[in-house]
Amino acid sequence: MLILPAEEEDIWRIYNVVNRKFLNLNLFVPHDTRLGGSSEGWLLTVNEDYGITLYRPIFIVEEGKISRNKIIHLPPLFPPNPIRDDDIETRGTYVRKFTIFTVDLVGNPDDLTIIVIYGEYRQLVFIRPAKDNKWTCITDTHIPFDDVVYYNNQFYAITMKGKVLSFNVTNVTNLNIKVITEEIPKDDEEKEFLGSRSLVESRGELLMVERYWYVFDTGDCENSEDCEDCEDSFDRFTVKFKIYKLSLNGPRWIEIKNLGDVALFLGDNSSLSIIASNFDGCLSNCIYFTHDDDTTGYGPLGPCDLGIYSVARGLFNWNHSMNSNAIAEMFERPPIWLVPKINVF
Repeated sequence: MLILPAEEEDIWRIYNVVNRKFLNLNLFVPHDTRLGGSSEGWLLTVNEDYGITLYRPIFIVEEGKISRNKIIHLPPLFPPNPIRDDDIETRGTYVRKFTIFTVDLVGNPDDLTIIVIYGEYRQLVFIRPAKDNKWTCITDTHIPFDDVVYYNNQFYAITMKGKVLSFNVTNVTNLNIKVITEEIPKDDEEKEFLGSRSLVESRGELLMVERYWYVFDTGDCENSEDCEDCEDSFDRFTVKFKIYKLSLNGPRWIEIKNLGDVALFLGDNSSLSIIASNFDGCLSNCIYFTHDDDTTGYGPLGPCDLGIYSVARGLFNWNHSMNSNAIAEMFERPPIWLVPKINVF
């Protein structure tokens, strides 16, 4: 499901991109800016003191309402110094991405491990709420990360330059960090347009998806006289995706040009892979994507870089067929994918 901001404060609407309809459900998350991501049905918000709150909505299908949000409060995430009371924009972009792993989802669902990419330098930290009372840094260098995923009994993280590290957090004093692959060489054109990299497990394999976008000046900035580099006048659109799978022979990345009966969902969420034929109307061999957070910010068109990409044809279908009113509400709170927990009565 794709959740989008409603006109009302703290209310989100739920959009089914497969049948192109809004559900008769609303989601309540008390937050005034961009959500810090979603993973395993959890949503993340950054509070005024830079503490983290996790919300897991639980839907009741029969009544068409939200029964309750399960909530977890976490300690402040290395806040900037000083903290400004009006620093909403910084809080909104403070968490780049996060992922959650549950050791025993049935027997002990509250035993979570949360990995977060945060801050201006996109640092990697973790916390286990049942065991830890503070965040722990995973690396001690300013290497910016793009994404992190749990795969094959350990975590994998990819840097902005494409290097992949593995680690585990069972023993806080020994994270067993290893370099899995080095950077993938790129020509000058690819370096210019490469925007982000995502990791996703798909049918037992680890995939890496490179997203290329074009940033252009719309000329719409109201302060155009002294505003050559003003973010307000720039927008972006994705122009290409490249997909790789990890081969343990090396290990190395191998480019693939066909996903088969698979659809990927990419954005500020933990990337998701599903079997398309299990969902009526879901397009196979496609990438469903939203306008994820990046350094270009949002221009006059808002977080408009969202749609469906056909891997086989290399073509885009923009905006998931949503009307202009829905798009207009996205400026301060961009949409995000959410895997809901549903109780049917």
